[in-house]
Amino acid sequence: MSTIFIDECGYTGQNLLDTVQPIFTLASLNLSESDCINLKNKFFGRVKSVELKYSSLSRRPNQQEMIINFIKTIAESPEIVKFAVAHKQFVLISKMVEMLVEPACHADGIDLYDKGTNLSFANLLFYTLPVFAGENLFSDLLSTFQDMMRSRTIPSYQAFFGLVLAERGSNNLNEFLNFFRISHIRFGYKLLQTSDHLDIAVSLTLVLMSLWQKDANDNLVLIHDRSSAMAKEKKIWESIVDPQLAPIEIGYDRRKMQFPIRVVKTSSEDSKKWAGLQLADILAGAFTTSARWLLDGRNNDDHFGKKLTELIGEFDCFPIVPEPKFTPEQLETTEENAFPPIDYFVNLFMQNESILGNET
Repeated sequence: MSTIFIDECGYTGQNLLDTVQPIFTLASLNLSESDCINLKNKFFGRVKSVELKYSSLSRRPNQQEMIINFIKTIAESPEIVKFAVAHKQFVLISKMVEMLVEPACHADGIDLYDKGTNLSFANLLFYTLPVFAGENLFSDLLSTFQDMMRSRTIPSYQAFFGLVLAERGSNNLNEFLNFFRISHIRFGYKLLQTSDHLDIAVSLTLVLMSLWQKDANDNLVLIHDRSSAMAKEKKIWESIVDPQLAPIEIGYDRRKMQFPIRVVKTSSEDSKKWAGLQLADILAGAFTTSARWLLDGRNNDDHFGKKLTELIGEFDCFPIVPEPKFTPEQLETTEENAFPPIDYFVNLFMQNESILGNET
């Protein structure tokens, strides 16, 4: 049985426009607790605090060196670490495509996920909408959309679609907004009834555990911090990773996932008592620092960020980040599709009605 420790950095729930924490990272570590204790003692034995926290360690140059030496050693066995990282503003744009554009396409018999069309459109919006709309309108569109999907109220709906429906002088901008206007015309306030939400912590955890399953020859035990988002979605999570589920492959092209995931146990623990969770916290923080270093322009004077970036590149990472890629060939989404994920999860939840009331 493989033990996977997982922790996060930059979690802001459904607030994807937090300017202080624009990156969300999940770090997972496949090691026994005894091995984690040994690593903690070896690299951080001089730290007086009972619990290791990246946010504290990264402030002091001598402890930054501890972090670098720890990751340098871990990088010698990169197969024991996997990351998932999300650019939160891009996630919000992707959600706009998923919640506003996809339903209208689906109603017309068009599968927006086929060949990565949803990814292509999200990339296109990310790079061009700020240019056509201007930074102020672009920011207002994102913030009012987020508020609408969080509050699900009529006033929030009217605030967002008031911006969308206003005729704009730019033909290019109007062409983009027409994709959103169609959803208003066809579905109206029913858009507020969707069960989908903006929190991506659980879905990214599922992706990581699916990746671990591909590498592992046995069952998985997941240990996460009890203060994480996972604790709020316990019933949903356990139904999705139930080892007794019938074997099936779901997803599109390279974005496929094999069920069952075979997570036989998920434990919510106090990180103060688990070295594995503390090391996962350090890994998550280090990856986020690296991502911020890249996002902020690769400042060579920031030796800590630069060194972390050099080391972090050794590990597997599942990214949700914008890329100037717009064709199936560029996106590597030319493979055959499996069973549609939406249909699979709807069927799964309908079979287990006890979890439906917990969806938010």
